[in-house]
Amino acid sequence: MVIARAGSEGIERCAYWDWLKHIKDPDTNDLVEVAEQYRKLLWTAVQERIRGCTLAHLSGGMDSTSIALLAQDVICSGIGEAPLHTASLVYDRLPLLARERPYIESALYYETAIVAHQLPADDFLQFDVFTDPPLHDEPYTALSSLTMEQPFVTLASEIGALTILTGHGADEIHHLLPFYLADLLRQHHFHKAWKEVTKWAKARNCSPWSIFMTFGFSPIVSLWAAGTGWACLTTKKDADWSVPLWIMPDFARRYSLRNRAIENARQIYQQCQQTSLSVTLNAITNRAGDMFRWSVAAPLGITNAHPFLDPRLLSFGLGMQTRILPEPGNMKPVLAEAMRDKLPDAIRYRQRKGGFNEVYYLGLARNLHNLETMVRQAPIEGMIDKELLIQYLQEGSLAGVPPRQLQHTNYMLSLLKWLCMQEEWLHIHEKVSVTYKIEF
Repeated sequence: MVIARAGSEGIERCAYWDWLKHIKDPDTNDLVEVAEQYRKLLWTAVQERIRGCTLAHLSGGMDSTSIALLAQDVICSGIGEAPLHTASLVYDRLPLLARERPYIESALYYETAIVAHQLPADDFLQFDVFTDPPLHDEPYTALSSLTMEQPFVTLASEIGALTILTGHGADEIHHLLPFYLADLLRQHHFHKAWKEVTKWAKARNCSPWSIFMTFGFSPIVSLWAAGTGWACLTTKKDADWSVPLWIMPDFARRYSLRNRAIENARQIYQQCQQTSLSVTLNAITNRAGDMFRWSVAAPLGITNAHPFLDPRLLSFGLGMQTRILPEPGNMKPVLAEAMRDKLPDAIRYRQRKGGFNEVYYLGLARNLHNLETMVRQAPIEGMIDKELLIQYLQEGSLAGVPPRQLQHTNYMLSLLKWLCMQEEWLHIHEKVSVTYKIEF
């Protein structure tokens, strides 16, 4: 909370919420008992968000399917308006995403009371929204993927739905990753750490060094390497605590970007003693802001709701992470156990969800020319090397760079689009003002 007092130049920053003070301990390490407690909280979160006719995302993954099936039970109990509608993006021409259709069908096989809508999505590609994005009052880091959300609110408007339920927010709590490796290294348990590394590498069919670097080594050296050239060398991914090469050195020095990168690394890995808990806390904090809810759904009278982000669920989930140790090959164990009687086994035992790399690369390639033009015309000088940023975009459009390594590029494109929109809005405002004065 930021407080500016009249007649004073001072500004106060007050923290009114501290997740560490709200962690709820399940008081047990037993998976079944933890899952039972979680199921009750999840039911309540879904129930409280249902209002009138409801449309639920159903992707075939564990998260959205859990919410949709619980919403069906809530509506059958007399809350909200029957029937429940579900919406699924389905693909025919994109081979990897086309594999998701059987999971969607398995979730709906026994739910005959649900009205299921399948939305052909082959032509909904990332970055398409940059052509005509909705107005938003601050840069939105997920702007490129907004194209994938628009069909849901369009359908909700057509069927008269007042509520859209999503599965957003489950990954932060449920997708348990082996960041405890960093804790073992800090405690000098090197033999045990390497034993765990090899176990995870075998389960994931990858090099032990990739596991070691990502979950063990990088969290430890992040504060030392943050903001330097070493940041990109300590991990195969584009580190959240690195400064992109296309940022101009003078700008980086003037605005102390290295210090900001160090603070970002601390927020990610060292908010508390347990590394995995710190990573989760940072992920929750970064969920702040929901431009789609405010700028797209709300003006239509539609509530875009995320039950997994209920504060009670998050508080319990943080406590749950201190009790349940990650195990390779066991994807989201608490949620899978909590939904044992609802989710089809094909979904409960999934090892991974289909990614959207196809949608990302095809969208980047299709919109590359417009994005290059936007970068060159962006009203920003002295901050970035525009030609180097464009080079990164061109390399990414060839699918030669993993999307995760283009994360900073996506952020910058979202910022540049927002700045361009501000510039356009300023010109429109000036024209309106001049016209008004002439007519007056």
